[in-house]
Amino acid sequence: PAEFLQLFYLLWNMFRYSSANKYLFALQKFEIAESTLGNVGPTHNFEPPHYDGIESLGIHGDILFSGSRDNGIKKWDLEGQELIQQIPNAHKDWVCALAFVPGRDMLLSGCRGGILKVWNIDNFTPLGEIRGHDSPINAICTNSTRIFTASS
Repeated sequence: PAEFLQLFYLLWNMFRYSSANKYLFALQKFEIAESTLGNVGPTHNFEPPHYDGIESLGIHGDILFSGSRDNGIKKWDLEGQELIQQIPNAHKDWVCALAFVPGRDMLLSGCRGGILKVWNIDNFTPLGEIRGHDSPINAICTNSTRIFTASS
């Protein structure tokens, strides 16, 4: 174990869905050893994919969240490498940013329409929303007492 430092890269990659001539967007996991050079293939594809480009990722413990231009948020179990829950229409527009409130089981999501929403991480129930900006929320960061959002 000390010989290699395992780095986990979660990347999104576009796959073509040939039967309907649509594009599907999936998350991929890469495990890279410290001395690895060159091209490395994914070790896992997280399924089912989003139906449009993935705009944001966030990790909370062993749970990965993905936000997409399909207006949805997905919750992935990294240990079991499977989808746990999803909110297909979390926002009325693209989900552009995700963040977590330190010390609380709350997920923050920001959309292209400038809305900031708060979700319970465990059951994905909405806890509230506010208009953060008149333009897309591109980034969110938090500490224990404040939420910061960035826009164009």
